[in-house]
Amino acid sequence: MHLFTKYILFTSLLFSYSCFSMTIMSYNVENLFDYSDDPNTTDEQFLPKGHKSKKQCRKNKSSYRKNQCLRFNWDEKQFKKKLKRLAKVINSSNKKIDILALIEVENKFVVEQLNDQLKHPFDKIVVAATSDKRGVRTAFLIRTSKDLIWKSDREWKVKLKRRTRTILEAKVTWKKKDYCFFANHWPSQGSKTRARITAAETLVDALANPKNKDKKECTVVATGDFNTLDHEVPSPFSYLREAGLVDLTAKMRKSKKTLGTYFYGPRLAWNYLDRFFVSKSLAKSIRKKDISILVSKDNSGVWEQKKEKSNYYGTRVVGTPKRFKSGGVSDHFPIVLTIP
Repeated sequence: MHLFTKYILFTSLLFSYSCFSMTIMSYNVENLFDYSDDPNTTDEQFLPKGHKSKKQCRKNKSSYRKNQCLRFNWDEKQFKKKLKRLAKVINSSNKKIDILALIEVENKFVVEQLNDQLKHPFDKIVVAATSDKRGVRTAFLIRTSKDLIWKSDREWKVKLKRRTRTILEAKVTWKKKDYCFFANHWPSQGSKTRARITAAETLVDALANPKNKDKKECTVVATGDFNTLDHEVPSPFSYLREAGLVDLTAKMRKSKKTLGTYFYGPRLAWNYLDRFFVSKSLAKSIRKKDISILVSKDNSGVWEQKKEKSNYYGTRVVGTPKRFKSGGVSDHFPIVLTIP
């Protein structure tokens, strides 16, 4: 077959696949903050060194975190470097992303700045209005078309005593069928399991809310950073399963590139903190090749325990998510799902 003919055939198949499928990426981008002071949040760590608001760092009870906050220089140069690295990872996907869920962003400005760096920018951006105490939010970027139509967005408040992230919903129509996407960033492992159960209950309530009667006809895709470990009892995930959602992590575990989406060095533990939960009807059509963890040379590296007091002193683990401060991008790998 002539080389040109092969190229035409390949591009035709690629175009055909993109037309008849929808691809979603979820990415915890690890503290994508701007370098301006927000008086309503404790964002002082992500300010230029010497900024007047850096004095707020001294209120931190942990001497380590206090010094880290005071010494950390987050300026325009660092911000732009972070954007460039994030864009490089997102652009490296071999599938054109239709919907991008971003976890751990500060505001719409940083999302727009990242969007400007992408090879295929999105035309619809939705950012949660409510953040946690630090100023962290979730966001959706959607590439609309005649087949993919944005309809509405909504936030669901997780009712805890302290201020925490909301669950962001984006409702779209794809090929005349309704889809409800939920971006989750549940309370961290620093909180008790009960806090993550409350987040799970909030998501379940969103699925069955009487104000959205058509939600029953909506195919659900819940994604994000669930901050939940497999051994937690009772499992917050059990609430989602009881509500009819299917965890696609079993298919994701078959990836040969990595053992998880997040690596916790002090315990040498890989975790699947980032997941996809979908409606049962959708889960039946998802194949192993439709879900993956995006790992590349740009976002992975080597973790090494350098603390002599640790039992794991000298241990090196290859292929872990590489943080920005270590010359990488984020402490999470992005996950990708294609709906055929």
